[in-house]
Amino acid sequence: MTNLTTTKAKEQLTSIVRKAHTLGEKFVITHRGEKYGVLLDAEEYEGLIETLDILKDSGTAKEIAASLREASAGKVVPFEKVVGREQKK
Repeated sequence: MTNLTTTKAKEQLTSIVRKAHTLGEKFVITHRGEKYGVLLDAEEYEGLIETLDILKDSGTAKEIAASLREASAGKVVPFEKVVGREQKK
């Protein structure tokens, strides 16, 4: 993550937005040495918000944890059996 002052962020806005979007870079925007904001790709931001929403629902979080334990124990169903055809490669 790259730290930028608000002044530098203003000067380089187009460039840092492009880097966030195309390269996945993240930027912390500071003002007088204090963290004021973060710039990251919109899809990544949306993914983080969705993840937070899922984790807020304790029932869903428990189901995910149980599924991960089952997968780690090898309790999985092959793609072909679920979908009824071979997986495209």
